Amino acid sequence: MGAVEGTRDVYLGKIPVAQYRYQFITPTSAEINWVGVRGDYQGQGVGRLVVEKILDDLRQQGVQLVYLDSTPYAYSFWKHMGFRLVDREQEETGEVYSTNRMMMFL
Repeated sequence: MGAVEGTRDVYLGKIPVAQYRYQFITPTSAEINWVGVRGDYQGQGVGRLVVEKILDDLRQQGVQLVYLDSTPYAYSFWKHMGFRLVDREQEETGEVYSTNRMMMFL
């Protein structure tokens, strides 16, 4: 895979409210590795704004296809943002846990 862009912080004023990380797979495809919103800012649209910024940045850099792996907890958020399910992995390690591989064309 391509180079990791590094974790970037998102601030509202001087308050850090979110972080994200993505990496390029090819010159025209990328993967969102992680998006996290501080607990007391969840449910207020911060995550949506962060993802919109990521997608805009990637578009400006010529990316046409974006992938990510989602937990079951975040699946509906990513679906609402326009990502489609392309694969699902189920692991059994005492607890059942699935990972949803998702993608979006920009």
